[in-house]
Amino acid sequence: MNIDFKRAHTETQIEQRQIEILKAMETLYLKKSFQDIRMIDISSLTSVTRTSLYSYYKNKEEVLLGVLKHHFVLMTEEMRDLISLNDRDEFISSLAEILMKHFIILKIFSKNLADMEDHVSLDKLVEFKKDFKVFKEVYFELVEKQKNITLEEEKTLSYGLFICFLYGAYPLTHPTKMQLEAMKQASFQIDLDFKNFIIGALKTIF
Repeated sequence: MNIDFKRAHTETQIEQRQIEILKAMETLYLKKSFQDIRMIDISSLTSVTRTSLYSYYKNKEEVLLGVLKHHFVLMTEEMRDLISLNDRDEFISSLAEILMKHFIILKIFSKNLADMEDHVSLDKLVEFKKDFKVFKEVYFELVEKQKNITLEEEKTLSYGLFICFLYGAYPLTHPTKMQLEAMKQASFQIDLDFKNFIIGALKTIF
């Protein structure tokens, strides 16, 4: 419920409101379908009125992009810390923990990324792509260290495999109730443990 309708004036206040909005979206996104989330739902979990909410983000897609950008930046920095690891098993385990910690990235990638990017401002999308560029650079460093790969072509191939993994991990390990029922009736059962799936995939990639 909105408890403080004072307008944010300072940079710190604006940043605090943005964080508040992103946390509200993350809470809603983990509980319900993105299609069912409305801007008024987001504002109801913050101290920001629905009218003021539009001064920060023009639509819910931009809010979700903000959530993705936040987790993507954190994930990239945490991956950067793995570059110094020498033990492969420790590296795989640590990277798996990072991916599970930021699994909302996997959900957004698989369910909403393309449509979301089509409905945000160019400026906000450019900001995200800059973060994506940094992520790619960090990934290339990881590949060079962990797989002793120096050729750009091989690094790019490994990067492509990892991106495909990011797109496909969530739906394979988090089927909907209807998907589970359909597989049951089709006698087609897939029981994939999230952590084991991620570790297995990372061992294949790295």
